[in-house]
Amino acid sequence: MKRQILQNLLRWKEDPNRQPLLIRGVRQCGKTWIMKRFGEVNYPDTAYFNFESDERLRESFEGDLDVSRIIKSLGVQRGKTIMPGTTLVIFDEIQFCPRALTALKYFCEDMPKLHVICAGSLLGVALAKPLSSQGRPLLNASVDISSLSAFPVGTVELVTLRPMNFY
Repeated sequence: MKRQILQNLLRWKEDPNRQPLLIRGVRQCGKTWIMKRFGEVNYPDTAYFNFESDERLRESFEGDLDVSRIIKSLGVQRGKTIMPGTTLVIFDEIQFCPRALTALKYFCEDMPKLHVICAGSLLGVALAKPLSSQGRPLLNASVDISSLSAFPVGTVELVTLRPMNFY
């Protein structure tokens, strides 16, 4: 599949003023596939982290949000060092770890050579509403994610991935 968003991702990768990229979109529209595929094709190494399926990842974001410490912790969890400029870091289902979303500001400011892409479904709902014991939002409502206190305004690039349409 060749998705239009791939061109946006290539431009993002080459941008010297690149910020962490947040891909938002409805569930099952291809966010995970596009991030993984982009990493496979365009980077020597891709570090994929899913906050929904691996709760241990959240521990890396507890305490201070020192980027060097976080990257070392994530490298230990994956069993391989994360190298700025070489490794694409993917945070999937980031809505399950609001501290990771907040940390994107520090990734942008303190480690700009690190390429970070993240994705989530219903980000505004998940971050603005209480979560069930399974980590799911309790209410369905539309919320502007950039208005939330956890959202790192001005230090994250937003892209919306829409489902594929067919005739």
